[in-house]
Amino acid sequence: MSTPFDSLISNAAALYSLPSEVLHNLVQSESSFNPDAVGSSGEQGLTQMMPNTSASLGVDDPFDPSQSIYGGAAYLAQLTKRFGGDLTKGLEAYNAGPTAVENGTVPASSVSYAQNILSGTQPQASANTAQQTGSVLGMAVADAATDPTGSLAKTTQSVGSSFLSNLLNFSNPVNIVSAIVGVLFIFVGGLMFVFPGTITNAVKTVEKHPEILAGA
Repeated sequence: MSTPFDSLISNAAALYSLPSEVLHNLVQSESSFNPDAVGSSGEQGLTQMMPNTSASLGVDDPFDPSQSIYGGAAYLAQLTKRFGGDLTKGLEAYNAGPTAVENGTVPASSVSYAQNILSGTQPQASANTAQQTGSVLGMAVADAATDPTGSLAKTTQSVGSSFLSNLLNFSNPVNIVSAIVGVLFIFVGGLMFVFPGTITNAVKTVEKHPEILAGA
């Protein structure tokens, strides 16, 4: 994923001997590349550091992309060095604080945070998958208006079964989302066979009153 901050990220990573992709993933996870982001606890900027942390690193304007990225890279490098060069622990400390790592009280969410950044798997992927699969389901229901027992049945068979196969792998939250959508496909597909007229009428109602979906 190309961003306007790629050069800054690459240069900052090189300066502090960090993998460029890790710093890239950190910025994506922390702020989704929004330089004006403000966290619920007061975190600021692209790398979502607390004001006191930013000040200690010489960051005068945490909303300045360059200062935020270089400051975040410096902080991650500092934490990684503190824990013997262990980048995983450095990332856990970035998220949960160094005291949690030192005391062995790192929450599961921070462990996942570090693993996701190192693997390049971001939490946002779950939301993206939900949106994509939701769109597919929407198109299938739309098809049902003209072919209530055909179009959706085919979609249920081809798409629903592949989503349900993700039930075999719960290690990735995206798979869980896909599996849930797969269940919805099977359920709605079954309704199409039992109550084809009812579902068709429902679709037509939505077509006549699109505000129903707009307000969802």
